[in-house]
Amino acid sequence: MKIDWKVPETKSQFIASSIEQEVSLGKLVPGSRLPAMRDMAKQFSVSLKVAQSAFEILNRKGLIDCRHGSGTFVRKREIVSHNNESSTIYYLTPHPIHTTLHFEPSIIDRRIIYGVSMNRHGCLLHNIPVSKNMEGELNNIDWVTVNQIPEGAKVFVGGLWYRKLFPFLKERNAKVINRFFQYEMKFPEDLKYSADCGWYTFVIDRTNATEQAVEYLYGLGRRRIGLVKFFKDEFMHPFRIGMMDGYENCGISFEECMYHEIASSSGLVDLENEIENEVIDFWKKTRFDSLVIGNAAMFKTVYNTLTSKLGLRIPEDVALLSFTDHPDYLDTKVPVSAIDFPWVSVGREIVKCFNRKIFTPGKTIFQAHIIERESTRKGAGAFVNHNFMPERSIVNNEISYHKVI
Repeated sequence: MKIDWKVPETKSQFIASSIEQEVSLGKLVPGSRLPAMRDMAKQFSVSLKVAQSAFEILNRKGLIDCRHGSGTFVRKREIVSHNNESSTIYYLTPHPIHTTLHFEPSIIDRRIIYGVSMNRHGCLLHNIPVSKNMEGELNNIDWVTVNQIPEGAKVFVGGLWYRKLFPFLKERNAKVINRFFQYEMKFPEDLKYSADCGWYTFVIDRTNATEQAVEYLYGLGRRRIGLVKFFKDEFMHPFRIGMMDGYENCGISFEECMYHEIASSSGLVDLENEIENEVIDFWKKTRFDSLVIGNAAMFKTVYNTLTSKLGLRIPEDVALLSFTDHPDYLDTKVPVSAIDFPWVSVGREIVKCFNRKIFTPGKTIFQAHIIERESTRKGAGAFVNHNFMPERSIVNNEISYHKVI
């Protein structure tokens, strides 16, 4: 291979292009074993890091297959022909069993997918689990699966967790709808990248949602309104800003102690004792008369701590409101109110955006709504809104149907 470093490409891109050309010319056939990374670096007179970057580019393009302990081989690339009018929407999820789990992100994705499936335009949904790992950062991308995304595909991306796939989607000239939560706005370079690619943006407005929550609880006569959430030292988090705005709108002074972040180095797993202790301390310090729970994953522990450990009555002593409407909120002795976004409508909006004659960049901001139940207003019942919790409505309909039979 003739090397000319005067070309405008980076060295790693040039090496990858050179190998890709050898494949396209048939000089490297499927199954051919490539030199080891160190040998490749020596052959091209570059550093090991540059050679590794070239391998990553080839892997992302689906040209090679890295087999642990065996080496790197040329992969047979399957070309899938899709035109720009394809009705398929490629929906990225973290891992193969993600949509079957009981976690908050999994429930949100199921509701969005349900909304996509409600369309009447013959739209097809192709789920792409991008990693084989169930936790942590997106370090182990399953390129065999990801490479099913064809040139010019319509792709829905659920946030910056997938940022490592952005270059790949750009290379594939994908039409992308990228969903951002407001706390992700602190990564301006990723937002700019999305805008520069001409992608569409969905913004989930949690600042306004928290503001609504405070105003709603204030309207019920509550004055010591607290909020508890996972992770610490997120000073400009939408929850905090929304609380401050809500307090100001209600004409009462915001006290920093009413906003409580639980520090954790272990993520959302095995935190029951930690949550319990912090909620008890939070109550003793503030004597809150209402509490907004920022993460559905901590809901059960917070509820049990308030009722069993502290002996508080809901809603007489403490009104309870939680983010992301969850089936568990109906299974407690007192059904819990929620503030949530219409995720089914988000799914339907995805279809609308992709079905436009010309896909153009833009932005849609989604606002939250209060789903009122017994935990905030006595006598409110256990109302289920199909737009926010379709799975419970579907189950109830199936049960009713079987009873009639």
